[in-house]
Amino acid sequence: MSVERLLSAATFLAAGSLLFVGLFSRVLLRMTNGPTKSGITYSAFAILTAAVAVAGYRTGWGWWNLIPCLVLASAWGMELHLRILRRHLISTGPVEVENSVRRLLAPITTHALALKRYEVRRPDWTFDRLRIVHVSDLHINTMFPLDWYVLALDHATFMKPDLFFITGDLVSHVRSAPLLPGILCHATARMGTYAILGNHDHWSNAGEVASGVRSAGVTVLGNAWKKLKIAPSEDVIISGCEEPWSPDTWRDPILHRDGCSLLVLSHTPDNIYRLSQAEADVVFAGHNHGGQIVLPLVGSIIVPSRYGRRFDQGHFRIGRTDLFVTTGLGADAPPLRIYCQPEILVVDLIREESLDHC
Repeated sequence: MSVERLLSAATFLAAGSLLFVGLFSRVLLRMTNGPTKSGITYSAFAILTAAVAVAGYRTGWGWWNLIPCLVLASAWGMELHLRILRRHLISTGPVEVENSVRRLLAPITTHALALKRYEVRRPDWTFDRLRIVHVSDLHINTMFPLDWYVLALDHATFMKPDLFFITGDLVSHVRSAPLLPGILCHATARMGTYAILGNHDHWSNAGEVASGVRSAGVTVLGNAWKKLKIAPSEDVIISGCEEPWSPDTWRDPILHRDGCSLLVLSHTPDNIYRLSQAEADVVFAGHNHGGQIVLPLVGSIIVPSRYGRRFDQGHFRIGRTDLFVTTGLGADAPPLRIYCQPEILVVDLIREESLDHC
């Protein structure tokens, strides 16, 4: 067995694996679940890993190895660009973290629920203080104990939010839709709970999922918006954005803002640049699961986003828009989290002038 052949096979395998990860994250994960998606995924994985590795081994080391070397060099260049870009986009971290688990010997974090509290202080808020609890991606299914969802939502409600936001992927399959009323009734807030649907909800049965959500007393926004009076002279606009999975298009409330702050629920953070151009104040998103499987020192591996790992999780600032991307509560395909905790986000929006009265 030639060392040169093994080196060639390893080079082609590494390049093929990186190409598959990019294809899977940016294209395949966005396809509707079904036999076609599975077939294409397995075929792409086989061709870009095993097949190219065998081809590299059979041909041995030669000038053609320049191709995978260029792929690997491009990947390292993109990684460097990503780190520089994220450094400019990442905003403030949480001011308080509850139950953070960072133990190398404890990789399974599927039920290690964390709570992160953020503060966004601006002088131009149309209100003094507003507390928002944000959860996403419950992926309710029978592989998770139902008590897990109830306890998580009870814990979120215990934070006494003014508004409770749920940003989609409530179920993994339509058969779980009847469970929604009994679970989501635990998500309560002083001024109401609002939700949008995610890709899995639309792939399952959007009408049945939405009906189950409404049965719990939760307002389903869809791609519409609602003006909410939070005090006698203070209004906010809450908007939903289910693109690109909803057949409807997002409705920009620009003509009805009248100086109101605009808060947007978007299942995927990929909509952020459009929403930032629409001058949204804060966008709440999920979908990416924080990568769900994260490697120490490397980070998330597969993220279902056209931007790769750019917005996998955290607090970002794009223009004048604050973006909060949560890792979510549940997990799907597989129902397992590695070095990636489920979380509840608590976001306090505070007008700077109100600090003088504390």
